[in-house]
Amino acid sequence: MRLPRNIAPKLTRLAKRLIASGLNAEPVTLRWRNTVRPAGYIAGLETTAAGSVITEQSEVISAFVHYVNIQTTGFVAHAEVHLGDVILDFPGAVDLDSKPDLSFEISGKIYVRKVGSSSLSSSWDVRCNGVPITKTVLVTLIA
Repeated sequence: MRLPRNIAPKLTRLAKRLIASGLNAEPVTLRWRNTVRPAGYIAGLETTAAGSVITEQSEVISAFVHYVNIQTTGFVAHAEVHLGDVILDFPGAVDLDSKPDLSFEISGKIYVRKVGSSSLSSSWDVRCNGVPITKTVLVTLIA
């Protein structure tokens, strides 16, 4: 079977429509802290930190939420994924890297990002013609 030559743009549009429709998506509250340092702040010098202002921020974004249950499959492809972890698929345009102290609230429970191997993250993110369709994050329960 041959695919049409212009299939990539069509797949990109279809994936974006699916994500925009919120199909099987749950609201995930992102919470992070921004710190505004005073003029004259020097990193590593505690006396210059006086006057810093910490601002709590949040944003609700729909994401596909996958609860890890290894007991049902008995198969583990990546050692860093454990029972109780959650895999979140956000729209590709979501910026998670610029949010310090980021936590994720899902159904009243608080999760934090779990550091995984580069092979894990590269195998999960979906791109089409270089355009990020989804950004996948592994999180673990803290509260």
